[in-house]
Order: sequence, then C-alpha cells, then structure tokens
Amino acid sequence: MKIIVLNILFLGISFYQTGWTNSNLLFRDNIIVGINHNDIFENTDSTSEVFKGYNKLRHFLGTNASKTIIQAEQVTPFLLYPFKHDGDTFAGYTVRKKGVSLTQNEVISLKEIICSDRNYAFDNLMKNCTFTPILGLEFKKGTQIVQVLICLDCDVWRFVGNDLNKEEDFDVAHGLIINYLRQMFPTDTIVKQIH
Repeated sequence: MKIIVLNILFLGISFYQTGWTNSNLLFRDNIIVGINHNDIFENTDSTSEVFKGYNKLRHFLGTNASKTIIQAEQVTPFLLYPFKHDGDTFAGYTVRKKGVSLTQNEVISLKEIICSDRNYAFDNLMKNCTFTPILGLEFKKGTQIVQVLICLDCDVWRFVGNDLNKEEDFDVAHGLIINYLRQMFPTDTIVKQIH
C-alpha cells in the first residue's frame, strides 16, 4: 500500500514540475507560459487558480493599469539618478540613460516577473527605507502609459500612471530584477556593481 501511495505522490509531483495540466498550459512558479498575453483578461474565470497572480495584480493596480502592462506594445527601460529631479525626467527622477525598446521575448519575460504574485509581499507593512529608484520601466499601449520605478536598496517597486501611484515590496524577485537589469544594460559600470 505504501508503494502505491508513494508512486501516486511521485506521479503527481512529476506532472506539477513538468507543467502538465488538462488545459495544456505550462505553469512555472505561478506564471502562465504558452498563452497569448494580449488575451489574458478576456473571458477570465475569477476563481481559476490559473489567473490568480494576474487577478491579484489587477486588484492591486486596477484593471486599466494591469491591462496596460499585460498588453504593452512597447516597453522601454531607463537608468535613473535616484537623487536628481531636473532635466529629462522619468516619473520625476532624472534619466541617466535610456535603453532601447525591449524585444518581444524580453517583454514577455519581464511581464512574467511583474505579474507573478509570488514577487509581491501584499502586506500592510512599511519598510524603513528611503525610496531611491535606479531603474524605470515604461509600459506603453496606445496612449496608455504605466511607469514602474524600481528601488533595489529597498526592494520596492512603485507603479505610476493616470490616477495611479502605488508601491509594493518585491524582496523575492530581487535576484530576478538584478539579472534583468544586467541584460538590459550589460555595459553599464554602475549596473555591473549592483548586487
């Protein structure tokens, strides 16, 4: 009997780790891969575990901002001076360097980081930390824009847009954000020193 139970348990774990589901979607850390991200909010069952991370983001940011991020036609990264607020600015912070628009694959990977509910604390705790963003991301869909300011000292990202100014912790995603930052700005000397 123990062998049968262990085999069933092993088989269930194997299916979970390989991403097998009856809907032919591949899951990786609560991220949906293999779907059309542009259709993510169409005909969505709000009780489905599949859309749990996206629904939390939508609840946190609101439908319009979430759709702008998910359906963004263009995403542009910016390196920022965290203590300067003059000249060419991004959400009020001086731009140090504007990156090139991200490729489709880079955008999908970035959206998966931002939309995974595992990368948010979603709590009522406040960090005792001065918000000093060094990275900005602009998500653009038509005339809709959502800007994301990222502070790696505090592990907090701030979402700014039309009637939007919210921030949340991303401690779990710290390493993912640093790796992504290094991919976007591989030759920048300051970025190379960030840990």
